[in-house]
Amino acid sequence: MMNKKQHIGKRAGFTLLEMTVVLIVSLTIASASLALLNQNLSFYRKMQDQHFLTSEAPMVGTIMAKIIAEADRYVLHEDLLAYSTGAQQVLSGARCLSLLSISESQVEVTGLVIMDPVLGTLSYHDPVTLQQRWVISRVLHDAVFQFTNGILQMRLEGPNQELITYSGSFKL
Repeated sequence: MMNKKQHIGKRAGFTLLEMTVVLIVSLTIASASLALLNQNLSFYRKMQDQHFLTSEAPMVGTIMAKIIAEADRYVLHEDLLAYSTGAQQVLSGARCLSLLSISESQVEVTGLVIMDPVLGTLSYHDPVTLQQRWVISRVLHDAVFQFTNGILQMRLEGPNQELITYSGSFKL
């Protein structure tokens, strides 16, 4: 049996001061964790916003440089419909780039690069069937081709309205 002195010396729980200290330490750790999480989310959003400029645009530029390097000349059309109906060629504001191969006796269209602003795709098409062969990019907001002083320029607009322009000329 316990006597009163032994019973008074034993503690059955925590004091109010101990509970307050634990609560303050827990809240401090939780607020620091939330601040760190918020900072990481902010960093992640910024990285996602820069993805087009750091990854997608350079890839599109490289692919387009290889495609254009294979062509002897190129012609701009307002869009695929303008190309297919034989509408007059344009010098700016084009969303269809036809790639030409020139031999001694003939000029042949070897491919089409077409921007579909509705779908956000820049793709390579067969010039005869007009069927899409493959997609160059699926994340563009717009891509516009133009000639400036004989230089072909391709202006890409990313999903967050980032703009980047690539320029090049045909083989001599």
